Amino acid sequence: MVTVKHGYTYDVEAYESTQHKLDRNGMIKLVYYPPASENVTTLGIQAEYLDIKEWFSTTNAAISPSNSFIQAALLTENPQVNKDVELEINSTSPLKYISYQVLGRGDVITADTMTVPGNKMSTVIRFLATYAMAPTAHVVVQYVRDDGEVVADGLDLELEGGLQNFVTASVQPDETEPGSNIQISLEAKPNSYIGIMAVDQKVLLLKTGNDIAKDEVMKELRSYDESPDSNKLPMIDELSHHRLRERYPGSLVAQEAFEKAGAIVMTNGYVHDRTGAYLLNRGRSLMVENRNKIAENRPKNRPLPPGGVSTLKPDLGPAVTYRPVTRPPLAGPYAFSRIPAPFWKGPRVYLEHDIDPTWLFSNVSSGFDGKAMISEKVPDSITSWVISAFSVDSLYGLGLMDMPKKLRVFRPFFISLDLPYSVMRGEIVAIPVVVFNYLNRDTEADVTLENVGQFDFADFSNEVDAAPPPKFEVFRRKKLTIKANSGASTTFVITPKELGYIGIKVTASSRVAGDAIEGKLLVKPEGETQYKNKAIFVDLRKTNVFNLNVTLDIPVNIIPGSEHVEVSAVGDILGPSIPNLANLIKMPFGCGEQNMLNFVPNIVVLEYLKNTHQLTDAIESRASRYLETGYQQELTYRRPDGSFSAFGTTDANGSTWLTAFVAKSFRQAASFTTIDEAVILEALAWLSSNQAFNGSFPEVGKVSHAEMQGGAAKGLALTAYTLVAFLENSRATPLYKNTINKAVDYIVKNLPGTEDPYAISICSYALHLAQHPVKDSAFNLLEGKAHTEDGKKWWKRAERPDDKKNPWAMTPNSVDVEMTSYALLSYLSRGLVEDTLPILTWLVSQQNDQGGFASTQDTIIGLYALSKLGENIISRNNDISVSYKYLNGQSSEIKINRGNNMILQKNELPKKTRAVNITASGSGFAVVYISYQYNINVTGAWPLFTLDPQVDKNSDSNHLQLSICSGFVGEGDSNMAVMEVSLPSGFTVDSDALPSLQISQNVKRVETKNGNTVVVLYFDKMTKKELCPTVSAFRTHKVAKQKPVPVSIYDYYDQSRRARMFYEPRVSTLCDICEGEDCSKVCTSQPGYQDSAQPSGSARILPTVFLILCVLLPVRLLRY
Repeated sequence: MVTVKHGYTYDVEAYESTQHKLDRNGMIKLVYYPPASENVTTLGIQAEYLDIKEWFSTTNAAISPSNSFIQAALLTENPQVNKDVELEINSTSPLKYISYQVLGRGDVITADTMTVPGNKMSTVIRFLATYAMAPTAHVVVQYVRDDGEVVADGLDLELEGGLQNFVTASVQPDETEPGSNIQISLEAKPNSYIGIMAVDQKVLLLKTGNDIAKDEVMKELRSYDESPDSNKLPMIDELSHHRLRERYPGSLVAQEAFEKAGAIVMTNGYVHDRTGAYLLNRGRSLMVENRNKIAENRPKNRPLPPGGVSTLKPDLGPAVTYRPVTRPPLAGPYAFSRIPAPFWKGPRVYLEHDIDPTWLFSNVSSGFDGKAMISEKVPDSITSWVISAFSVDSLYGLGLMDMPKKLRVFRPFFISLDLPYSVMRGEIVAIPVVVFNYLNRDTEADVTLENVGQFDFADFSNEVDAAPPPKFEVFRRKKLTIKANSGASTTFVITPKELGYIGIKVTASSRVAGDAIEGKLLVKPEGETQYKNKAIFVDLRKTNVFNLNVTLDIPVNIIPGSEHVEVSAVGDILGPSIPNLANLIKMPFGCGEQNMLNFVPNIVVLEYLKNTHQLTDAIESRASRYLETGYQQELTYRRPDGSFSAFGTTDANGSTWLTAFVAKSFRQAASFTTIDEAVILEALAWLSSNQAFNGSFPEVGKVSHAEMQGGAAKGLALTAYTLVAFLENSRATPLYKNTINKAVDYIVKNLPGTEDPYAISICSYALHLAQHPVKDSAFNLLEGKAHTEDGKKWWKRAERPDDKKNPWAMTPNSVDVEMTSYALLSYLSRGLVEDTLPILTWLVSQQNDQGGFASTQDTIIGLYALSKLGENIISRNNDISVSYKYLNGQSSEIKINRGNNMILQKNELPKKTRAVNITASGSGFAVVYISYQYNINVTGAWPLFTLDPQVDKNSDSNHLQLSICSGFVGEGDSNMAVMEVSLPSGFTVDSDALPSLQISQNVKRVETKNGNTVVVLYFDKMTKKELCPTVSAFRTHKVAKQKPVPVSIYDYYDQSRRARMFYEPRVSTLCDICEGEDCSKVCTSQPGYQDSAQPSGSARILPTVFLILCVLLPVRLLRY
């Protein structure tokens, strides 16, 4: 039995005691009706059970000068939108009438006054719940006594069905086999837009989805509610020295009923509140009178607010001292509250997971009947797909699914194939095959790997003794016994012979079931790939014939068979860039400035195609999608002060250069996608606040691009660059007129006598934009720095002493492309279109085969300059025939006309091609590209970085620990440097060890690519002092006789500064990767031999993990 005492004062001795039995759930229901007496001050409840006493939190009595009260109680269970809601109103005095208001999302939705027949003390009110009230409706009921006192109470209603629209989905069938067809039926309000997505369930296990959740929508709707959040009750100070914490249900006084609903009352009646002297004096007297009667462990009464304290909401209610109810994370008297902050504070590294991509991500219309049907083919994978959808309509708004639908894709007998990302030609790789049997009996299967000549099956007898090449085998077969509801594995060991993707087709057959699967294994040539491109601008507007011999600079020491040569042609200056917007450069782009490569070229292309009337829906859709992604990604590099930096909040300060770049680019993008105006204005405000007294814009952040950000030419280049950002933000120009004038004056004063062609080129462009009289002088300075040769015109930096010896100095240089592009823009500003053709010819010759240039900044400004020129010289009536001769007089032809002007046409040439003769005839202009690549496995020539990759002694065939020491040996420091570390075949990076690389202040970012087989490290700069990061990797696939792999480092903004070295891992032999019957007597007789199917120590980890994933996952799928 439980003894319960209760009373309505603080005198515990006067409490009434009752005995209660616990129900089967261990609960007791208590109902009390306090008497209508002025002596009732509080409801106190004490429970005693097995000598344990516990007090309930004190509930104070409401206060009214006349001791008159009403109470609103909900009669309707689970109130819903579009249904009536009933409330019972109880009063301590007879009621002549009752008034009520229903508020929702900050508005008064319904208000009414109803007469109470017979002056009863109880009545019922009824109203229709509407969408405007959802999700939380606040009801206030009141009447006015004859003496003018307002008696009021309030009630909050949580309404179900707060969205006018809806969407439902059904899948037929809800369980099927891979590759079969299914139908998804959708229903919503008529003519609604329905978005549908289906993702692999494993994705949601890794991270919660990005679907729109109903809770989030309701939270957003509640943000329009003006009422205080009842879940965030304040803590207030007692008038005495005690600190109390209490929850107070209902309304203490009439004023609170209106406050909690978010209403402000204007009346000539009396609305009792908590700040009156009467209430204050009464509270004090009660405390003094009853202090000695209060039990020690009893929660005290709710104290009254002291005068003069700060207010949480000055316009709503009395002043209270605010303290959060909950403590911040790791605060408070807990054992873990003393844990020191982790040493590594960099952003968490998120790596790609080997999961299936999104299956469905599309939209349909629900039609006039509100229904839609989608027919799709299920992907060929054993998994469960989670299907979610939402609907949107201009009248009915948003609709969401109550619960996602699940499609189970399953087969009782199937094969799982696990292939490495890639291997090198000549390496030996074990192909693991797992066969699963979910039939109700054991079965024996023949597992066969077919061979069409792209690889050889390994001959283990050749491991020690030399033997003739293996005979060609069309297939190799093994027998497996698979237990019921289990799986069994085997491996096939092969040596790839062909480059590119080779087919791996495995079949498993038994008397009762069978399956087949085909995967693609990427086989790469040894060494590191070198990409080359020779672009030729063919101008047939003033002549009918064009002829040029092109020699391919392919060295003799390349990896045999690694060559790839192709010829392409297009009839538009931006033709090759448009289809390659996601792949404009070969280098990674993982910092704030480089991320803009995902953003700005799309603006350039959209603007160019729009102005030349060539924009199609397909291109607009794709470019807009890239714009949205690039914009959101760039915001992750934004700092709290409105600036941007290369690595966001991990940098000490924002970057002047990057902030100007982003502000300019976001303004250009605002015509094509939604850009938050505040982001642009805050960036400009930050730039203006960092302007020096003399008008220049110094770099306050890290220097990544020395030519732009450095101290050369008195900072003219950066000042001009930032000035351009202000000038191109025409909306903000009036706000920053003084800032602009100071920057222009600084450039005008310091430009004379400047010898730096980079600074001159960008200053000339800025002065032309500003329409300043000195622009003519600047242009003359620019002309004096030009270089001309073979009909080409360009600007380049001053040669360094060793440039003639450095073979990399002859490759396209980013800085040269940048300054030449600015020069081209100055020419166009002056209307010198015909004079730009030599500049155009040089710029085109520097492009890569994707239509970009060497790095990000030169690609962005280069494409912008080409697009502006293209708008002036576009040829709408191209009719050109491009013929090319190659290897032993073979020839082919590409025709360009109005119909295919924008299409990049490509033809592959034989690997042995070393020279191409280009002949063109017709009218118009075109761009011809001869692109080629090859692999070399030698150390890079003329290294300007030290580079020493060393495999640590604790590495073995299953674990790699690689230390790479590197430093800069050129003059001064490098710009931002990037190191790319390739891992041996069969190895993937240890993702858990990557965050430790960023503990160093020198490594700013870590990325992986190519299936986690290449690690990319970003450095702010490299100095003569060597840095030695360590990369850790594990063997995830069995590969023997691995080839050496490269490590390279380069200056991101100066490609002549680079180095390349190769390292060899602990090479595995055939005997290290063989299993069971594959291992010949040669292997088993070797000292220390152990079957790799049963590894020991650390070697057991990864194979075991693989088997667990493969065996347990389908079992888990069975449970869904």
